[in-house]
Amino acid sequence: MLQTLLSGISEQLVLPFPGREYLPPAGERLWTELPPAAAEKVRREGESAFRAPLPALPITLYADFNRTGNRTRFEKFYFARRSNLIHLVKAYCLAPDDAYLDRIIDYLDALCGEWSWVVPAHNWPHGNSFPPLEPTSVDLFAANTSALLALTVHLLREPLERESSLLVERVKAECRRRCLDPFREIDDHWWMGFSDDPQGRHLNNWNPWITDNYLHTLFLIEEEESLLKRSVSRAAAVLNNYLDALPADGGCDEGPSYWDHAVGSLFDCLDILNRAGGGKTGLLTDDFLKKAGSYIYRMHICDDYFINYADCVGRLNPMPEGLMFRMGEAMGDGMMKALATKFHQAAQVDSFPELDAFSTQRQIRDLTINWPEESETTDVPSRDHFPLIQVGIVRTPLYTFSCKGGHNDESHNHNDVGQFILYGKKAPFLVDPGVGDYTRETFNNKRYTIWTMQSGWHNLPRINGCDQSPGGEYRCSRFDFTDEGCHLDLAKAYPGEARLISWQRFFTWTDESLTLRDAWLFHEKGREIIWNLLSLAEPRIEKGRVRITNGAGEELTITVKGIIPSWEKEYRPFPEGDKKQRAWKRDGIWRLKLQGGEPFPLKGSLQITFSL
Repeated sequence: MLQTLLSGISEQLVLPFPGREYLPPAGERLWTELPPAAAEKVRREGESAFRAPLPALPITLYADFNRTGNRTRFEKFYFARRSNLIHLVKAYCLAPDDAYLDRIIDYLDALCGEWSWVVPAHNWPHGNSFPPLEPTSVDLFAANTSALLALTVHLLREPLERESSLLVERVKAECRRRCLDPFREIDDHWWMGFSDDPQGRHLNNWNPWITDNYLHTLFLIEEEESLLKRSVSRAAAVLNNYLDALPADGGCDEGPSYWDHAVGSLFDCLDILNRAGGGKTGLLTDDFLKKAGSYIYRMHICDDYFINYADCVGRLNPMPEGLMFRMGEAMGDGMMKALATKFHQAAQVDSFPELDAFSTQRQIRDLTINWPEESETTDVPSRDHFPLIQVGIVRTPLYTFSCKGGHNDESHNHNDVGQFILYGKKAPFLVDPGVGDYTRETFNNKRYTIWTMQSGWHNLPRINGCDQSPGGEYRCSRFDFTDEGCHLDLAKAYPGEARLISWQRFFTWTDESLTLRDAWLFHEKGREIIWNLLSLAEPRIEKGRVRITNGAGEELTITVKGIIPSWEKEYRPFPEGDKKQRAWKRDGIWRLKLQGGEPFPLKGSLQITFSL
């Protein structure tokens, strides 16, 4: 069991940590024998970072979030500093240059001089325009920054110490003050799981993501054996709290876009701990890790489309193919390696350059991969499901379908109990809208005023004027998935004002069609229902049916039985500059609304057939 292995890991440490082999510094074979394509990419990114001015971060820009709720104005320059630094470091490792080294030193000084490494959106409690004088907490990006600086002094220790050993000591001191010490000494970080969070937050990707960067900082700058053991024991306890909270089926309720920093960061933690334990700890071959790893390819649809519930963007590009390949190799999972290779071979368009600042040690680890020239064939199951997070998946020669149950207090929750999506072979027909760029409202009490979070902007019914409500009590109380169909009980997903006694949702399928049947029972008053269906392509309303032609030219026909249908459609444009919504590579989304001409009966049912 993974928790048992972690609990004893501090006693298995083989010290000193083999840092030169794990993350080879400048001058090692990794850099002198880098494949031409990889070397050219490193060189090109380094030149771009060198030409760019060091971004200014005035403290009034930090205060902007508290004043306006806007995250991006500060974070744009915050992440640019970190992205430029890692690109400069890699370029220097490839071809040492004194001008690059001077620029790296300037970046180290600038980052060490920042008032806080915690981004304003995580400067709790909110209401403070400026951070505390001394670090009282570690957030995702304080830990990221710490690992980046520790990695920099590790990779460039010799040239940096030639310039000034005081600079190296300053970097180490800031990493200890802002990351290592508060991680080790402060128990009330909500993401650690040592106590219930007053705000009701659940353990999520923060736990392994921060721990990953903590461990990399630790092993790259600390050498004292007793301190290392105590620090590793602390990390193991934090990770065990996270593992205790994860579903045993390997599902990730945060969705595929968070998988790389949930399960992926968990793997990075186990990987470095396995190295520190001499490579024979058993951490990387645990059965649970294999199940959790398989989630990413089991949720893959085609190209860069993934099943995107919760705060998951519509298309994932780029993907962490290096992480996926290393995971597949360590765990003996050919499917994961095959999907990783496909993403590596495909032309990637990096729409989120700030990702370069996340878990920067991965960039060096990825350079060690010997990529195969061709990817193996992937053969995912035609029927698949995660029973504990209540997600089902069906694949036929013509389409991919998925539905979910769950509850409305999941990580990165949307009010989406009973949601489903339908894709053709190459492009979507009916979609989950995903999420927009994060703002202050995304994670405060106004979250469900945002349209993407509301059940009315999912493939769900609006019942007697009611959409679903947020909270763990609003849930799917039955989720039975078989090879032939899926049965969901959605009555408890809606508030009492919906006047529901029962709402049963049934899906059945053949190779060419999908059928949805909703059956209901109301209390006496009010029987109004609107079914919502979301499409990126404009639906064509015809007599007796609706047709949708997706971006690949595939066609879907929608027909209804049980009522005389009345169809309406509306278009919602995506905001200019919203990277997450624009990841769909579309300008907006269509909502198709189905109603009946008369009030619905007290007890009844409706059948919608989707034919390809």
